[in-house]
Amino acid sequence: MSASQLARAPDNLRRQAVGHVPLATPLPALPDGAPHEPGEHLLTLGRFTRVKGYDTAAQVCRDLGRPLVMAGPVAGWNSAEDLDAALAGDRATTMSFADVAHFVDDVRPLVDGDLIRWVGPIGGTAKDELLGTARAVLFPLRWEEPGGTAVVEALAAGVPVVALSRGVLPSLIDHGVTGFLADTEAEFAAYVGRVDELDRAACRKVAEERFSPAAMAEGYERLYAEVLVRAGAARTSH
Repeated sequence: MSASQLARAPDNLRRQAVGHVPLATPLPALPDGAPHEPGEHLLTLGRFTRVKGYDTAAQVCRDLGRPLVMAGPVAGWNSAEDLDAALAGDRATTMSFADVAHFVDDVRPLVDGDLIRWVGPIGGTAKDELLGTARAVLFPLRWEEPGGTAVVEALAAGVPVVALSRGVLPSLIDHGVTGFLADTEAEFAAYVGRVDELDRAACRKVAEERFSPAAMAEGYERLYAEVLVRAGAARTSH
């Protein structure tokens, strides 16, 4: 559970909570101990759904003339060919999926296969390469993001993040150090144009200190110790 989730939780749950521990991710090996040199592309990483705001990312990158790679599935479809086949076979049923309707109506008109590309879901070494060489990963969120796994993965690869300041994001990103947090879409667009100001080595350092498996284990150990202290105090009081 993140601090953002805990703040929105019912009163009885907040009263019982001892604290929270941020997500962790395995830290990828880095060539020569340093993050990859950035390529030209910006990146979105995750399934297409309206609350992720990837249509905003695509529009901003088109307006700025910045290459954007969009990696992730559209509902159960992993490629343009598969999605087109489903739409051709039964458009009404396929479009009944909210994520498909959002992609077809809001995202796909911005995808030109050149400046803005959709590559489907990726994993393994292909994901490591695409993520590690991104100039930044973009999160123009429309909801209170509870976890932020992709944010942590980006920082672990030494890649900065540009996001709207929603949900867990303010607790994961150090504004001006590991990324930029925007309050509006106009601010988001301005920060996308400033990603080269951010230090990739600083992103990796913060990930090592805060989001490694070892850091997560230490966080849980602290919480377990606090639970034991409270349990002992409760027994003494009785």
